[in-house]
Amino acid sequence: MSLLPRREDGKIDYKNMWEVKLLRGIFMFFIYLLLFVYTTVGAQSAWTWIQLRYHGGDFKIENIDKAAEALSYDEEQLLLTELLTKYPPQDIGQITEKLQDQSAEFHATYFFTVANRYYKAGNIDEAIFWTMLARFRLRYDAVRCQHDASGDISKFFALMYTGAGLQQEIAALTPPETKAYLQRVLDWDAAHPPENSPRYFCKYVGDLERVKNVNISPRADWPAIRLLLRTAAQAHIEGDNE
Repeated sequence: MSLLPRREDGKIDYKNMWEVKLLRGIFMFFIYLLLFVYTTVGAQSAWTWIQLRYHGGDFKIENIDKAAEALSYDEEQLLLTELLTKYPPQDIGQITEKLQDQSAEFHATYFFTVANRYYKAGNIDEAIFWTMLARFRLRYDAVRCQHDASGDISKFFALMYTGAGLQQEIAALTPPETKAYLQRVLDWDAAHPPENSPRYFCKYVGDLERVKNVNISPRADWPAIRLLLRTAAQAHIEGDNE
């Protein structure tokens, strides 16, 4: 006697076979899962847009300093970098000039984003300068994180935030060209000393290394750390090493 389910006319009822029901259940599970992911991502994107609209208003450049001030208080400052991408790449020069006095509190991610916007606008010179400035600021953040891997992780972090095309432009620089850019970085850094906390990057290091808390150097030590970095960079510029 067959164990297959049959209809009243004696034919096999494929719809009621347990194998078909199982496949249908698996299929519907993935459909609902995709709908859930789509809805979640859509909701997050909508929430991001709402926050940017709230702080950025009509996205006029003359109002960006107020938006940046509000968004810079976020520990990760992700919305601040997201805000920069809402303006045409050609506006990045006006934006950096408008935010120059606030840049002391910005993380390295801000400077990397500026560099990428300059690159997208076709201004390779400024893109390289801002990338090297971002790396210098990131190095300062990494040194203040008391973890042996912070230096290596900062290199990975920098690559992650630098577009492939911009990486190639920097790799093609000659040693004298690199030193010239580095001198510009030191000059800019002297005029706009950083005041941001490295907590965002220390947390990133902790997440990668699976360490609950990565300690931050005492604030009283920050000026000495910065001076050591600047001194080492200046020695590199003035040295004969190629």
